[in-house]
Amino acid sequence: MASRIPSALCPRCRPVALLWLVVLSTLLALLVTAAPVLALADPVGPPVKSGAQPETEQSTGPLPKTMLSVSPVSPDGDEDWYRTVPQITLVAEYPGRAFPTTFYAWGDESGEIYAGSFTAPAGTNTLNFHSEAVRVTEEERSWVFRVDTNILAPELTGPPVPEDPNLPYLLTGTVPVSAMASDDVSGIRHVSFFYFAWSESSQNWSVGGRQIGINQPVPLSDRSFGERWQTFSVPDGRYRVQAQTRDYAGNSAWSEPSFVVVDNTPPDVSFSRPAFDQAVTGTCVVAGAMLEENLLSWELEVAQESGDKWAVLAAGTAPGTGELHSFDTRIYPDGEYRLRLTVTDLVGLTRSAETTIRIVNQPGASPSQSP
Repeated sequence: MASRIPSALCPRCRPVALLWLVVLSTLLALLVTAAPVLALADPVGPPVKSGAQPETEQSTGPLPKTMLSVSPVSPDGDEDWYRTVPQITLVAEYPGRAFPTTFYAWGDESGEIYAGSFTAPAGTNTLNFHSEAVRVTEEERSWVFRVDTNILAPELTGPPVPEDPNLPYLLTGTVPVSAMASDDVSGIRHVSFFYFAWSESSQNWSVGGRQIGINQPVPLSDRSFGERWQTFSVPDGRYRVQAQTRDYAGNSAWSEPSFVVVDNTPPDVSFSRPAFDQAVTGTCVVAGAMLEENLLSWELEVAQESGDKWAVLAAGTAPGTGELHSFDTRIYPDGEYRLRLTVTDLVGLTRSAETTIRIVNQPGASPSQSP
């Protein structure tokens, strides 16, 4: 039996055909309405850029990077201080893009455009730097430089620096030494004092000095540093005294020298004539010796053996060896007497020598008789 396809003209099939037409019309209307929405969500191709897009690129895209180099490459002083002025170079890296501009500033100063290498100033200073390119800015970075390339020489105040080195100061015993020192950059670490001995054989000062006391890190008052020199620990002779200052960066400097003579030995004094307990009459020669390079004065005196009243026979300021005085004994009663020679040097050291004589001028007089 042959199959039959329902005809739209068939009265029984007409409602079904109308239903299919309504469904197709509805689907077509939905497709037309959804077409713009699908086009906006299409991930193919770049998105539309708005006016705010550069800010999004600045926060998420690549940024310039500034490289800092220094010569010398690291601090060459103590405690991270530069003793050589550092030369600073800034290089901005931003490959494949516009050439960036680099800015730098010291501390709170206004920024400058980098145009070539520059140096760091003295003291402790912070360098701020960054680079910018096509509306993108590198985050600012900082680097601290500590620079101290020099130190002021201290001023020796005790013993003071003489105007004439050939006129040295005479010292004895415990002597204060002092100096004025300051450093406004890294600060004074300590002040030290040294002495250098004079060599008669080489006619020059010793190369290596010896320190007086210990390092002085704290001033005695204001900018004054000091120490006490126990000169008893050194031989008598000529010396050169200097102060040395050292700062926290490692710089050091010497003061002008002071020239001194240490004298801790009293004069050497002796009698040569008359002999001890010698009987003398008339005029007798009193002779002796005084060995003292730094002589201040000498004095020859006489006193009765049993008394303490001394009479000056002679005095002087020039050193001498040999005859000191012609003693006229006739103006003194016969008896026993003491002669005393006292010598004082320029630092105040004193030494005396005594001898005993018997004056016999009256016939039959006995040395034991009272005058």
